Amino acid sequence: MKRRRSAALLVGSAAIMLCAGCGSGATQAASTAAVPTGAAAPTAAASTASPSTDTTGRKPCSHPTAMSGFLKLDSAQAAQGGTRLSVTIVSCTVDPVNDEDVDYTPTRTDSYPAAAGAQIQVLAPDNNLQTVAAAWLVSHQVVNTPYFYYQDDAQHQITALQEIYHP
Repeated sequence: MKRRRSAALLVGSAAIMLCAGCGSGATQAASTAAVPTGAAAPTAAASTASPSTDTTGRKPCSHPTAMSGFLKLDSAQAAQGGTRLSVTIVSCTVDPVNDEDVDYTPTRTDSYPAAAGAQIQVLAPDNNLQTVAAAWLVSHQVVNTPYFYYQDDAQHQITALQEIYHP
């Protein structure tokens, strides 16, 4: 009986450790997986470790396939019948053990026009995405953070922005 319980604990712990590199969804799935009767359930501590100050082991952030990357919105202003966005293009890394530990590193700053009809999604106070016109950014403050997924076209116009939720 003790061997079965030990084996179940070993398999459960191995599954959690293996999935820790897969992202929070896989970690949560592993931590809530069925545990054989009589075996101790894996603890939540394995998936909610404190944020790491060490940058080794960090993984590049993923973004939706339709998006080009990440940016920090510095400001927006009305310009020549449209909206011009001052942005900092950033690279992004995440701690695979704690998906709330995200680091953005500036790579370059630039100014881009928003394309006519650009799809801009910002977070509402209830953390749901709402679609706004690019001109909305000129006179409104984003609720959560200034970080967005972005998409641009061949003329280097922003065609889509989606604000990134950070708890």
